[in-house]
Amino acid sequence: KGEYESSEKIDHVYKNPEIKPSDFKPDLKVISIDTESDKKGNLYCIGIYSNNYKKNFMITNLNLNNTVSCKNEEECLEKFRSEVQKLDPDIITGWNLVSFDLVFLQQLFRKHKIQFDIGRTNDPVRLRIESSFFRSSNADVTGRQVLDAMSLIRDPFIQEAPSIKHAEFDSYTLEDVSNAILGKGKLLKGKKRHDEIISLYESKKQADLQKLSDYNLLDCQLAYEILEKTDIIALAIERTQLTGLQLDKLSASIAAFDSLYIREARKKNLVSPTTRFGQKEERLKGGYVFSSKPGIYHNVLIFDFKSLYPSIIKTFNVDPASYLGKNKGKEKNAIESPNKVYFKNTNGILPDIIARLHEAREKAKKEKRELANYALKIIMNSFWGVLASQNCRFFDFDMASAITSFARETIQLTSKKIEEKGYKVIY
Repeated sequence: KGEYESSEKIDHVYKNPEIKPSDFKPDLKVISIDTESDKKGNLYCIGIYSNNYKKNFMITNLNLNNTVSCKNEEECLEKFRSEVQKLDPDIITGWNLVSFDLVFLQQLFRKHKIQFDIGRTNDPVRLRIESSFFRSSNADVTGRQVLDAMSLIRDPFIQEAPSIKHAEFDSYTLEDVSNAILGKGKLLKGKKRHDEIISLYESKKQADLQKLSDYNLLDCQLAYEILEKTDIIALAIERTQLTGLQLDKLSASIAAFDSLYIREARKKNLVSPTTRFGQKEERLKGGYVFSSKPGIYHNVLIFDFKSLYPSIIKTFNVDPASYLGKNKGKEKNAIESPNKVYFKNTNGILPDIIARLHEAREKAKKEKRELANYALKIIMNSFWGVLASQNCRFFDFDMASAITSFARETIQLTSKKIEEKGYKVIY
């Protein structure tokens, strides 16, 4: 609630509202878009695909199936913009959508002096293009979320999701990924595909232009169906409801941690430190690696710690608010880590968060809600990585090292106890 303005597209536009959570499972409308052009940047067509819907906006004077004929670029852009606003999607997707199609469309809208406002207000689309492979470009479309299907598939957490982890692809091209996940690919294939697109368009023949329109719409459809088949949107919704982050910010583990932790700290009247950046003075020592004993063995038992790092954080109260540093005298009955740092022997904020997430994960498993189970696993497993990052406001080298030192001690102690019972540890 709070002050709002009305726009011609929507009744309430809040600038700085007071917000509170509600228990709501959204059914989001998704559209997928794709563009085709020549090598000089002259537009041929813009395709849109959604559930029980497909339409292409092509610069042609012929009547084609699933195609709206436009006399020039300007009319094509106007009709495309009008159609997006009429469809009113919650999510816009496509393959390499942000770095390619939206950049291209933004240039065309500017060229023709048309407002590139495909959101729920009159504000234009804003793009942030990243040159680094490791950082995703993103787009702000007011009232809608832009989720680039290629960026989502590249997310290492997504790649371990139950619906996708067995798929193997040689590259992140739409052709490779769609063949691996959907068992089908693009209409035009190969390295000379773009020359064929130009040839089809320039021939001006009905059959050729129809093939180009079908090709463009299939590209839209493949990106849409990849997200649908892998349940990535549903997984993103589960994650956003757990962390409070927007759908297009889910890969930001530090922001997710902050969102969960700072709220709980505030309830305890604790002020969180300001974000600061500092170089690690030395490398963190990782987990214990035991040299395997080669051979052929019968009756091998395999044991695996369930969520080892989250369990350690919970068991030994490893927590920024409980951290005492290397001075044991500050607190009676303090918990000592193998690397000789100390934590208060009380229930900390992070262990309580993990306990709640663990309960929620067990409940999701019992109810066979695979996506919720995996979303909870992602969040819990990211906590150590966040605390070990110098970009995190709570980073402390000794505190992060305490977690790995407890892990090494736990593995070695377990190995010792098994051998005391007369068994041989081979790995």
